[in-house]
Amino acid sequence: MKNVSITKFDEAAKEIRMEKYADTWHGVEVTITPYLSLRNMVSFVDAVVDSCFQGEDKEYYPEVRDFAVRVDALDEYTNITIPSDNEHKCDMVYGTDIFEWVLDRINISQFNEMMRAIDIKIEHIMRVRYDNIRKDLETSVSRIEQMTDMIGGIMGDLNPDEIKKLLDAVSENQISEEKVVKAYMEEMKKQ
Repeated sequence: MKNVSITKFDEAAKEIRMEKYADTWHGVEVTITPYLSLRNMVSFVDAVVDSCFQGEDKEYYPEVRDFAVRVDALDEYTNITIPSDNEHKCDMVYGTDIFEWVLDRINISQFNEMMRAIDIKIEHIMRVRYDNIRKDLETSVSRIEQMTDMIGGIMGDLNPDEIKKLLDAVSENQISEEKVVKAYMEEMKKQ
């Protein structure tokens, strides 16, 4: 089998390559970019995913996903000026058929792959967060178990009144963790 040179491929592709073109939406001429470059694909996916994580703690808002997809699609695939006000954007993408009109004019296979990439990326971020929380909990449980063992060793010979006094002193910050550990170590030396 003979390889096709890139020069021959490019010559053939020129004849069928989808280029930017103008089309009319309800009397308004709109320039359509039928497919995105690799850089713009990555930018689109990142923008949508970033929009789904809001606030200081980057909480996940799944309800933002569709809105972000619609707004960012119009921004990437058309020459339509996107308003800065979110309510205006909402009216634009949900109150008209512009998004659906644009979808009918772009490479839907590429668009669907970007939707899949968005879902995979969000799932990955959520899985990493879950794993980090699980590791933090495991560390906390381990520390609590260590402290329980240490306190059990110290308090093993104490009666209930002495334990109550000790816990009251700790809660009132009269006894520091350092003092408890020091007392425990001294008790261990005696044994």
